[in-house]
Amino acid sequence: AHVSSDGRSVLVTSPISGRITAASASLGLFVQSEAELFRVADPKRIQVEVAVTALDAGRLAPGDKASVDVGGAQVDAVVRSVTPSLNAETRSATVVLSVNDASALQPGAVGRARLFPKGTIASTAIVIPEDAVQTVDGRDAVFVRTAQGFTAMPVTLGQRGAGRVEVVSGLKPNAQIAVKNSFLLKAELGKGSEED
Repeated sequence: AHVSSDGRSVLVTSPISGRITAASASLGLFVQSEAELFRVADPKRIQVEVAVTALDAGRLAPGDKASVDVGGAQVDAVVRSVTPSLNAETRSATVVLSVNDASALQPGAVGRARLFPKGTIASTAIVIPEDAVQTVDGRDAVFVRTAQGFTAMPVTLGQRGAGRVEVVSGLKPNAQIAVKNSFLLKAELGKGSEED
């Protein structure tokens, strides 16, 4: 890249091949020698970092398969490493993924990852916030939106972690559920049974 001003130019050479993902240089700008002018990313060297619970980290190992969804683009990946310690603030471990084709990924982007530990079958479970789950008649349930409002739907739960819970059965993939204030729906349900 050339930065020109008053007929003079400065040649800026990147130490790696790749694509420019950020440019902070502008015409006529005075910069210090350590200032970042351009950010260059090599798509072949992009990695994905995933925060997982301690329980999930213990089930994962280098070589496990994964997939990454960023902006609707699905990319196959492989677990490269799992941190042996937890982040002090988030209480989560970091899993680093190597992606097979990073052309659809942008450095700094946020997405979703699915991890498949060896010896397990890909789960079709739905993951929802724990706050959406209530106990109705002694069973775990979520409130599903219907044409008449919300109905308590019994569910079977799986693993929990980081404020999320896996719904193994009882909930359809496209169902709309109450997440915030689902306890108010439970309270209303209790009032109805008391009036009867």
